[in-house]
Amino acid sequence: MAYHPPTPDIPLTISSPSTSVRGERRLNPSWPLATLKRKLEPITGLPPSAQSLTLHVPGQPPLPLAAADEEDTLLSSFPLTRGAEIEVRDTRPPGSFVAIPGTGSVGDGGEGGGVDKYEMPLEEYEARGDSVLAWKKKAQLGRFDPSTPEVERKKIEGMWSLLKERGVSVGKRAQLGEDSARRGVVRWVGEVPELPGGGGVKGGPWVGVELDEPGGRNDGSVAVPGGGKENGGEGEEGKGKGEGEGKGGRKRYFSCGANRGVFVRPERVFVGEEFGALDLGLEGEDEDMEEI
Repeated sequence: MAYHPPTPDIPLTISSPSTSVRGERRLNPSWPLATLKRKLEPITGLPPSAQSLTLHVPGQPPLPLAAADEEDTLLSSFPLTRGAEIEVRDTRPPGSFVAIPGTGSVGDGGEGGGVDKYEMPLEEYEARGDSVLAWKKKAQLGRFDPSTPEVERKKIEGMWSLLKERGVSVGKRAQLGEDSARRGVVRWVGEVPELPGGGGVKGGPWVGVELDEPGGRNDGSVAVPGGGKENGGEGEEGKGKGEGEGKGGRKRYFSCGANRGVFVRPERVFVGEEFGALDLGLEGEDEDMEEI
């Protein structure tokens, strides 16, 4: 029998205006549409029978995800692409469920023909036992999952262990990815609090690399949340401790030429003298590489 490799998952954004849910999830095109709806229930709090799905692909008109036979219609029938969004709306009448404070609306995310809608005070909403929030607490989902802090801690510990195992340190030659022409020198090893959580982890170590070719994302500095867009001032190269604030709303961790700096997670970094500079010109970026 011929071998058929498994269908790879596709990362998409799932949003639900009715329950203020928004986040990235990995979907498999081999799933039936009915399976997707069942998997969306613990995420959105909406039962499959009340879900109306719409696919938003950049540059294309919205496409309803619907079929007469949802058990036999596979997701591969629809143009799922990386970076697309699936919007999940509640088809039930607005009065049949509780509004979420802070949304300014009831039921449909604000579409009501200009009719003023009652918004429940946050304290009253949190005290109710029939809300999505109460359901998440009972099911121990999201921030109510008692194992979440422990899982995060173990992931971060694993990152530090990997750095030690591979011998990643400032000054060493490095290659980004196992089979890549993107090489440079490690200039920073440590936390970068200004960066969003990469790899599903908030916090933990990042590796700053000065690339041989100008195919990076920065000059060794990162934007400070709420700061300006200008490049930061000069600073020393990272040696494991945070550097001073730069000018213009950026913080400098090391110095290099424009577009020669990049911060990546430890799993993308391999070090060794065998990773010398290549005279190949600028290669195309690996779209799957998680870097900032």
